[in-house]
Amino acid sequence: MGKAGDASADLSASSPGLRGFRGCGDAIEVDMRVFRKIRSAAFSAAPACLAAAVLLAAVLPLVRCGGSSREASPSASGTAGTVDVVATLFPLYDFARQVGGDEVSVSLLLPPGVEAHSFDPSPGDVLKVSRARVFLYIGEAMEPWVGGFLRGVKNPRLIAVETSRGLELLHGHGGDHDHGEDGEAEAADPHVWLDPVNAAAMVDTVAAALGEAAPEKRELFRANAAAYKEKLRDLDERIVRAVKTFRIKTIPYGGHFAFSYFAKRYGLSHISPYPGFAPNAEPTPRRIVALAAKMKELGLQVIYHEELTEPRVARAVARETGARLLLLHGAHNVGKDDLARGLTYLDIMERNLENLEAGLR
Repeated sequence: MGKAGDASADLSASSPGLRGFRGCGDAIEVDMRVFRKIRSAAFSAAPACLAAAVLLAAVLPLVRCGGSSREASPSASGTAGTVDVVATLFPLYDFARQVGGDEVSVSLLLPPGVEAHSFDPSPGDVLKVSRARVFLYIGEAMEPWVGGFLRGVKNPRLIAVETSRGLELLHGHGGDHDHGEDGEAEAADPHVWLDPVNAAAMVDTVAAALGEAAPEKRELFRANAAAYKEKLRDLDERIVRAVKTFRIKTIPYGGHFAFSYFAKRYGLSHISPYPGFAPNAEPTPRRIVALAAKMKELGLQVIYHEELTEPRVARAVARETGARLLLLHGAHNVGKDDLARGLTYLDIMERNLENLEAGLR
């Protein structure tokens, strides 16, 4: 578990134009185009640049005419006495809720409905994490921006946790592909949470982080983690039993396949027109034709698609083959309504199992 370092720049020295701000007596006009340039450069620039961007993000929403400007207190994101946690992805958000219960206040860094691979954190996100006690992320393969991001966080007490540490990472895409043409065979697959056994190990990592943040509650967090891992173990056993009944062991997928860890755990393979799991991977006409042909050969009546993106390719293959579309949800993120109604990681995985049973038996 790492500690986030302090930004070393002196704000008043790096931003002389902000030193003279005295309240509503001064009129402050900020060119938003300049702010956006600062924001986009912040994570690769010197610490002073990042500090200026963070300060702008804090000041802009708080300037009032006839009033005062004041930053929210560190406890604003949670109830007094709870551990404030920020998680990059939905599974980590849910694991923290399950382990921490009423003793934690958990927020998701990803806005609801946003595709995780295209997410780019803002200076406001730096402020959000600066007010937290625990920051949970998967690892550089999933969040390549995290190193620069944490260098900009001013919170020496922050417990920053790479939750995939210690897990065996898969490389490449592992499906029915010609790896040589894609140049992606060595890329680390970040989707470790889709294997329930990996998820159980991540739950232990989350419990340890919460216990470090609140030692007096460590035993409670351990007990909650143990109870939740029993549910994950039950899920794993149900998947094992279900896969034994599958007539077909190949998953036809019309999107970026995130289920390599799941497929390896349960002895499944997949075919997809996309050359890998990376969000910038694009299907080729040859691969789309190959997928349709394979589905006809296997007698598959469904094609699976990913969440939070328009399933154009899957829909085209469905038209060609007469198959119906079913969701296989990668659980990176969820929509606003699902988040509000308390959807869980287990809910998503159980629905995935139902859809696999509907298509592969």
